[in-house]
This record gives sequence, structure tokens and C-alpha cells, in this order.
Amino acid sequence: MKENKAVIWLNFISIALLLLHLIISSTFLRFVVFSYLIIVSISTFEILILRVRNNGTFGSYLPYLVLGMSLLKMIVSILWIFFALKIGLITTQSVMSHFFIPYFVMLALTAILMVKIMR
Repeated sequence: MKENKAVIWLNFISIALLLLHLIISSTFLRFVVFSYLIIVSISTFEILILRVRNNGTFGSYLPYLVLGMSLLKMIVSILWIFFALKIGLITTQSVMSHFFIPYFVMLALTAILMVKIMR
């Protein structure tokens, strides 16, 4: 029961963040589409790693894989922001909103997928 309630709240929060981000960045639609493609691909890869962890294949160095995926998400997000600034997809005034909102949505999507896949 608690898992279902958590998934409902995470769905609500992620939908609200997505709508907020689309409202904020209606002029940067290409950037938003590419951002969320990156988010979904990294979250899916992280879920696959966590499924392997659930099977117990990797053993003792598995926490380092999970930590590495978290660092990879942060690094990819930062590099994507710099690349988008360089090619002119976003302006410098909107960097913080375009960094934090997709990152929190990425975390929420990962949690939702993890709860659904690990049942």
C-alpha cells in the first residue's frame, strides 16, 4: 500500500514539474525535448543497473556502480547545460531553472521506475 501511495505522489510531483518546466521554457522547446530524452535514457540505464544489483551478480563493488550512476547524471546534466548555452538553445538567465527542474524530474522518474520494476 505504501508503494502505491509513493508512486502516486511521485507521478503527481513529476507531472507538476514537467508542466512547470514546459511553461517556463515554451521558447526553448527543442532544448526541453532533448533534455527529457537524456533524462529517460539515463534513468533507464540506472534501472537496469539496479535490476542487476537485485540479482546479486556484481557483489561487493555494486554501491560504487550506483554512486557512479548518480555522478553520471549530474555530470551529463551540467555538460548538457554548457552545450545548450554554447549552441544557443537557452539563454544564460534561464540556466538554473533548466538545470534543477529536469534534474529533479530525473530523480522522480528513476524512483517511479525503480518502484514499478522492483516489485
